[in-house]
Amino acid sequence: MAQGIGAALYEEQLIDPATGRLLNPNLLDYKIPTAMDAPDLKCLFVETDDPSGPYGNKALGEREMLLDTLRDRLGLTSVKRGCEVGECGACTVLLDGVAIDSCLYLTVWCEGATIVTTEGLLARDGTLTPVQQALVDEAAVQCGFCTPGIIMSATEIVGSGKRYTRDEIRKLISGNLCRCTGYQNIVNAVERAVNECADIAERTLAAHADDDAA
Repeated sequence: MAQGIGAALYEEQLIDPATGRLLNPNLLDYKIPTAMDAPDLKCLFVETDDPSGPYGNKALGEREMLLDTLRDRLGLTSVKRGCEVGECGACTVLLDGVAIDSCLYLTVWCEGATIVTTEGLLARDGTLTPVQQALVDEAAVQCGFCTPGIIMSATEIVGSGKRYTRDEIRKLISGNLCRCTGYQNIVNAVERAVNECADIAERTLAAHADDDAA
């Protein structure tokens, strides 16, 4: 609801040229954006030998939250600014492989750590990860605001190589709130990715065991 109101406030004001009257004076006249309204985006890959990464070193205040650094300084806008109190999970990133709420985590605490956002999951050839592909295949995305956070939480889950029951998956992603999907397809997608990755892990272990036996 809050997102809808915010988008409506950015809606262009339409003026009747004949009378000068505003044609869309209230939210009931708000036209919901469609895919036709979405701008084209292009991803550019930057390669560098700089150990600080393509973005280089950034100066920041000791009270700056990781969310602000990622979004405002580095332009990594998949990290969403939601509740800012650690309740919605929209700002979830991986810190050394562990999913955290970046709105509660000071950037200075991350010194020496590896931080991964949804942008960092993209393969150079555009191939999606098993989690991303499962969300697509299970139609587990609607408005998309919560999706990056869910992807990062699910990436941590599948990274364990373990299998989980549906109830366990529900509990593991309970820190990510979604106002659109009703969660059913999200659980389906995570379960699918978990099983696919567990199958790969089990086959790999079996192959190594056979090699050792030989």
